[in-house]
Amino acid sequence: MKTLVSILLNRDADSRPRVHEILAMPIIKDRIKEFLTKTQHSVEFNHTIIHKKDLNQIYHEENVKILKLEPSEKRESDKSDKSENNLELLHNEIENGLKKQQELQQQQLQQRSKDILEKEKQEDERKKEEIKRKDYENKLLENKQKNVINNNNIYNNNNNVNEIVNSNKLRQDTRNNLKTEPKKEVNN
Repeated sequence: MKTLVSILLNRDADSRPRVHEILAMPIIKDRIKEFLTKTQHSVEFNHTIIHKKDLNQIYHEENVKILKLEPSEKRESDKSDKSENNLELLHNEIENGLKKQQELQQQQLQQRSKDILEKEKQEDERKKEEIKRKDYENKLLENKQKNVINNNNIYNNNNNVNEIVNSNKLRQDTRNNLKTEPKKEVNN
């Protein structure tokens, strides 16, 4: 775009591009297409403004004129050729710049996509690890609860066994006492 502006501001009128050359530049064409329908675009850009001629016909006529020019006219034509060469260089430069810009945007888009996918993958991994950690903590808690219940059961069983043993021991002692005590006679 800077190159186009500098060419348009050239003091030498012969080295400035013509209107149809400017309108034929891809950067200008693309911008104009945003504002016109396809039909309007084809109507407006398939002819010249003054003569309503086909652009290809105009280019052909200009090339024929250049071939028929006399030597003095050829010098003027050389200036025009330089201008056209500058225009072609500008056109190529713009096209190359656009291609590079599109490639760069494509690469950036691909990199962003990769980054997003990588972040999503990392987030999924983090969630999986979090789920594993919570499952592990729940199992630990469950095992602790089972151990507490088992310990209570063991304690209760031990108490029951001790009660039974003590009860049996008391019975045994009572029996032994009854056997060893002399019988008292009852005096009447």
